[in-house]
Amino acid sequence: MQKLSLIRWVLLAVLLVGWGQVSSAPESVELGRSIYERGIGRDGREITARVHGSMTLKGGAVACGGCHGKDGYGGGEAFVRVPDIRWISLSRAYPARRTGFVQIPYDPVSFARVLRSGIASSERKLDAVMPRFDLADDEMNSLIAFLKVIDHSTRSQTTRLQIVGLLPVVGQNALADELGLRLQNCAVGNSSAPIASIDTIYFKTPEEAIDKLDARLGKNNQSVILAPFLIGWENRYVQALRDRQIDTVLPLSLLDPPTGSRWLFPFPGLESQILALIRSVKADGFEQLHIHYEPDLPLSVRLYDFVQSVVPSLGLSVITQTPAVEQERVKTARLWLKPVDQSAIDAERSEKDVMLAPVLFFAPKPADGNPVRRVNFPGWRIAYPYQPEADASGVWSTPVEIWAKAACEFLAQAGAGTMNNHIMPENLQWGKGKVLHRLQDLEMLSDQVFIDQ
Repeated sequence: MQKLSLIRWVLLAVLLVGWGQVSSAPESVELGRSIYERGIGRDGREITARVHGSMTLKGGAVACGGCHGKDGYGGGEAFVRVPDIRWISLSRAYPARRTGFVQIPYDPVSFARVLRSGIASSERKLDAVMPRFDLADDEMNSLIAFLKVIDHSTRSQTTRLQIVGLLPVVGQNALADELGLRLQNCAVGNSSAPIASIDTIYFKTPEEAIDKLDARLGKNNQSVILAPFLIGWENRYVQALRDRQIDTVLPLSLLDPPTGSRWLFPFPGLESQILALIRSVKADGFEQLHIHYEPDLPLSVRLYDFVQSVVPSLGLSVITQTPAVEQERVKTARLWLKPVDQSAIDAERSEKDVMLAPVLFFAPKPADGNPVRRVNFPGWRIAYPYQPEADASGVWSTPVEIWAKAACEFLAQAGAGTMNNHIMPENLQWGKGKVLHRLQDLEMLSDQVFIDQ
């Protein structure tokens, strides 16, 4: 009896090992290829799928390669950006961030769920344009097998990515000078992979920048523009590139991507920082927002108009003048859309006041003159476009340091030869817990804002 039990266990082990290897068998890969390229499943049946909740399509109309490309890297389909679905990308883990927006790797179970029901590994519901497929389990496993071995040979034949930088002439802006220097001396980890080079354009005025860009891009449209210094002329830049199919990566801007921009991996701008601050006090039961802005400062007026446009949907009321009579029962937060003297405000504010400010408008000066370290300012909530990190001495990183680290990671990936102007990673990850998503809207950007309180 014991001998018979042992034989059964051995047979069971063989069966389980064999089952686990089915997904890599040649016939399994070929079935996966058929599903991916032609929408044809087991025994020649046409795969069916639902689109937009009710429309049913079959066969080639729902073949994965139609949107994600024959080698799985993704790209553009009409007005939709589709992701890289090679298994090496889908199964890669990204660290969680403070905001709770987590990139969770796919496994066979979560992959089957997203194809059948449209629920991603992060529990987000995909757009209705993504088909919901009727794949059987063996077909699903075969598709995964194909995504693991998908042929990338065509990528080596594509035009290598040309990277253009755009910075003010040296000596005109200290931040731009520091950014340029850091980009010239990128070193990412201990990798021996080559760092892609940048063809930098230097300009004195935005008009000169646009003229030089036109001349440079006219010669080569297979380009991306990396970390251009756009502070103060974001909309003019977007307008100048409106008719060109060229992406801008990691723009150094105070604002969120303007309408019509092709900005990739943007950091949260002032609008999304402000939205995150307002939501933080709304969640704490505040009912009223007292706005401090400067009517003679165009940026301040622009941000004031933005606040007026979003506050009604959040159920808050707005005031711009201190009420003559204190309303004890109304919880009011004060939002600063202009530079604020933190020490002067603290000298006159009451303990129950909550102050909100993007870090751009909040710049306390250390009494000892040393670089800024993380300090608690009771009663203040300060919004950052990234989570600051400190070195061994406790000094916080500057915005240019953070931007440069992200840009250097992009250059490292470009140097590996896996990008061109049609192929970009879905996420850009560097450092500890630093992740930017390729395409971002206001909601996603505000989710990334770090609020120090």
